[in-house]
Amino acid sequence: MALGEVTDSKAVIAAIAEFDDVGRDAFLKKYGSSKIHRVVAKSLYMDDILPSVDDIEEAVLLRRELQEICAAAGLPIRKWMSNEEDALREVPDALRAHAQERPLKDEELTTKVLGMHWNITKDTYGFKKVVVKTAKPTKRSILSDLASIYDPLGLAGPVVLHGWVLLQKLHALRPSLDIQWDTD
Repeated sequence: MALGEVTDSKAVIAAIAEFDDVGRDAFLKKYGSSKIHRVVAKSLYMDDILPSVDDIEEAVLLRRELQEICAAAGLPIRKWMSNEEDALREVPDALRAHAQERPLKDEELTTKVLGMHWNITKDTYGFKKVVVKTAKPTKRSILSDLASIYDPLGLAGPVVLHGWVLLQKLHALRPSLDIQWDTD
């Protein structure tokens, strides 16, 4: 199984957790540090490992150790990405994630991480704009639009909350989901 390419992320998480438990002693004997285990425990989301480090040398060392220990467990890591090109110098092109220009703004490199858009140049996350699909929205369509915002880390919560409060106020006025509302 390869990280970033498995359809069942629960299987990946279970395999890494088991390897973390079983491989800790062997890893400590070889490397003399359990930092990689702490990184995996704190940085594993779904089937992505998203650590943050202070400098490129630390990133390169972390990548090497993580790659080695996961390869030993039969879990080769793919889709490597960094906002620092030097951190990926030794990573073959076949194992890298490839950024795309767009979807947030023209001429900015982004890749998807946890279903969100990561701007590699600015090291920021972004979301696609939700476009209201109907000219005369109903509570059902507003609910559908709000529910379509994928935000697993809750970063857009303060903004999206306004939509949920509006929906709550509309529901207090008229409980039916299919009544059309003027957009004014």
